[in-house]
Formats: sequence, C-alpha cells, structure tokens
Amino acid sequence: MFEVKKMERTFKEKLSEKLMSFAGIIGKNIYLLSLRDAFMLSFPLTMFGSILLVVTNFPGFSEKTREGLGALMGHSIESSMLLMSIFVSIGIGYYLYLYKNPKRTQDAIYSGAVALVAFFIVTPFSVKLENGELMTGVIPTSLVGAQGLFVAIFVSIISTIIYGFLLNKNLTIKMPKDVPPAISKSFSAIIPGFLTLSVFMIINILFKHTKFESIHTFVYEFLQKPLVGLGTSFFATIIAATLVQFFWFFGVHGHLVVNPIMDTIWNVASLENLNAYNAGQPLPHIVTKQFMEMFSVSIGSMGALSALTAIFIVSRIKQQREVAKLGFIPGIFNISEPTLFGLPVILNPILAIPWILGSPITISIAYFATKIGIMPRTTGVAVPWTMPLGISGTLATNSIMGGVVQIVGFVVMVLLWIPFILYSQKQYEEEKRKNENEAKEKE
Repeated sequence: MFEVKKMERTFKEKLSEKLMSFAGIIGKNIYLLSLRDAFMLSFPLTMFGSILLVVTNFPGFSEKTREGLGALMGHSIESSMLLMSIFVSIGIGYYLYLYKNPKRTQDAIYSGAVALVAFFIVTPFSVKLENGELMTGVIPTSLVGAQGLFVAIFVSIISTIIYGFLLNKNLTIKMPKDVPPAISKSFSAIIPGFLTLSVFMIINILFKHTKFESIHTFVYEFLQKPLVGLGTSFFATIIAATLVQFFWFFGVHGHLVVNPIMDTIWNVASLENLNAYNAGQPLPHIVTKQFMEMFSVSIGSMGALSALTAIFIVSRIKQQREVAKLGFIPGIFNISEPTLFGLPVILNPILAIPWILGSPITISIAYFATKIGIMPRTTGVAVPWTMPLGISGTLATNSIMGGVVQIVGFVVMVLLWIPFILYSQKQYEEEKRKNENEAKEKE
C-alpha cells in the first residue's frame, strides 16, 4: 500500500515538473508576453468606452433617450473601443523591443512609433461606398479594429525585429556628445526607421498587384477568419477551459499558459461582436473574451465561490470551514487562490474532479442557453473579471438573463461540489479515527 502511494506521489511530482517546465516556456516567451502587455495597454481605454456604451444602452431607456445620449457622447465610444489594432501596434512595438533589448530602453518608444506607421503603410486609405464608388483619403474603422488585429500583430512583430536588428548593427546617425539625448535618439532612429518602413512599403506595393489588393484581405480570409471560427467553436472552448483547470490542479497558473494563445482569438471575436452591436446587426460569436470570463472564471471552478458555498452547506470539518470563511470575500470577486491552496485543491484527486469539470460545465450551460435564445450574446463591452456574480453577466450581455444564467450555473456548481466535499469529509473522519486508534494502541 505504501509503495503504491509512493509511486503515485512520484508520478504526480514528475508530471507537475513537466507541466511547470512547459508553463515556464510559455510564460517566458517574449512574443506572447508582449502580446499580453499590448492588450493590457488598451484595457483602460476600452473600459472608458465600455462604461459609456453601458450607460447609452442601459435597460429601460427609451430609443429617444439612447439616441440623445449617443449624440451627446459623439464618437467617444468609437475612439476608445474600435481602434484596438492601433493600440496593439504601439503596444507590441514598445514592449517587444523592451523584452528583446533590455539595455536600450530609450529606443522602445521609437520602435512603437515605427510599428504603428508600418501598420498604417499596409492599411488601405480608402473605403468602398454602397454605390460602388471608391472614397480615398480615409481610413476604414474596420481595419483599425477587429478585422485588422491579426495584421497589426504580425506587422508590429516583424517591424520591431527589423528595427531592433538595425539598431544593434549601429546603422544609425551618430550625433556629437553635447547634443541633448532626446535629439540624439531621434536622429539615431532615422536610418533604422526608414529601412524598416521601406520593407512594408514594398510589401504593400506587392499586395496591390494581387487579387487581394491588400495584406488585410489576405490575412483576414486565409488566417484570421478560420482561426476565429475554430477558436470560438464549442469544442475548442471546452478543451481550452479544461486545460486551464488541469494546469491549475498541478499548481501551474493555467490562464498564463492557455490564455496568451487563445486571448487574441477571443478578443477579435469580442471586437467583431462590438462592431455588430454598435451597427445594430446580429452578433456573430457566442464565445468571446467576455463570455469566457463571465461564464468560466466567474462561475466555473475558478470562481471558487461554489466550492466555498458547498462547504458552508455540508462540511463539518473545521479546517474546511475556516478556509471557506477566509476565502469567501475574495471568492465574491472571483479570486480563487485562497481556496485553491487552502483546501487544498492542488494535487487532491478527490477535489480534482469538480475542479476540472467545473468550467466546462458552466461554459456548456451558457453556450447552449445562448444557442437556444435564453440569453443574448455578449456585446463585446469590457467587464472586469472581478465583477461579482450576476452583475457581470448582466453587463456583458446587456440583459438580466446573462446574470440569471450565471446564477443557474452557480447553483449547478454548488450541487456538483457537495458530494465531493462530503466524500472528503468522510475520508478525513476515517483518517482521524485511524490515527486515534493507532495512538491508543501505542499507549
């Protein structure tokens, strides 16, 4: 018996080490890190627009009131929410340069500027009107929003690599030492910036002579559209959610492993829903960034509140009830670490079952509730993942039914946790009696 437990423990330790190593590779990847930081750069800006959008479309407002508020706010919402590709371009150019060149931090701002200009170079400055006429000298908002996001990512990464390479090769204009640093840095950026932007000018010229006419059309049709379709499918979403929970079970931050890969796809879906919502069109995606946060993080296993509630209902173990008391307030705001490490859930084979199954179950409930029309799709409005249960679902869907589905998912999760909490209690009591009997025998 002892040997079996020892072998089991050894296997878990080895698997945990392998997963930690894999997570370390993902977590230290400078391209994924810069992508994460770039999206976080835009978060305060999108929050501003999201609050305005929620106010404008508040449930119960008449159409006249909404139109009046919209006219009053002007294009404030669009300026903060529908320019994601611009924010991402600057962010990647800046942060990727910092990660690749930590000793030349002063050049990072120029790298961000070059990345943005490179993105604009490959972006058509024209819009085709409904009558077929081509209007030039304008930038299509769709290409600086959701549709241009993948182009912004690729262009910014490539431009930053080229720009950094040229700087490190000292292909710069060197100014005398008595010239102020700001002026000196500006001149040193001229040659690397010129050569980098020339590359993208050539790329743009080449694409103009193809049937696609721009790199945007090519990337959207052959990469972005298929990837978003695949990444927002039900089965892909379930797999991603399961992997997050699986990594957490071994003490590895699952979101840091999975989300850097999936977030781009989910963010694109959010932006496409937001564009459609603003235009009064049907929303294209069920699974978005907000959907995952509101119906996985908030009420799935990561929410932890369901596990704590189950403990309050059925557990007689003092340790579990103390953990529940300590973790309840953080749990309301979807902070799960006190529960995760306090119960513990990590490397606990009993509690692993509801832990791993939780998010897939709540996602399934929300997905099919949306599919059959019980709940509307998420609008793309940015809602903080720390927002309490019920409120977050309502804000994300602009419907009280979003909050109702969250609560239904929460109740299902509590019911899922109860038998496993009871079983862990039974095991604890049996272990306690065994230890007491062994102690008596020794006496």
